[in-house]
Amino acid sequence: MQATEALSNMHAAGVIHRDIKPSNILLLKADHLILNDFDVSCSMSNPEERKETHVGAPAFRAPRLDDDLKRQFQYQDDWASLGLSFADLLSLYNGNMSSKRPALDNVLALPYIPAQFKRRLQEACRQ
Repeated sequence: MQATEALSNMHAAGVIHRDIKPSNILLLKADHLILNDFDVSCSMSNPEERKETHVGAPAFRAPRLDDDLKRQFQYQDDWASLGLSFADLLSLYNGNMSSKRPALDNVLALPYIPAQFKRRLQEACRQ
């Protein structure tokens, strides 16, 4: 999946997106997908930027960030947001904050989601 590859490459460069949501996943052609909108992204090397957990769309923010606004963003938070976005795109999630975990479980159960993505999403959910 191009979205997981793009996110892996971004993380390998030390960047956290922090605002992954369906409207930031663009399909340019039938076979070309890109991540968009990096205005709130930050570097993993800057702990002060990573503390701003009020950035990003609340409905697609990693569940672990909902409990404590002082937590720093981690790579796993982008993976959780991507999972919530996939769930929304697959009409399994309607933006209701209380339904995040069931939506993530539904995405993990899909047979066509790559195993690598499932592992990262499961790690993000455990936090």
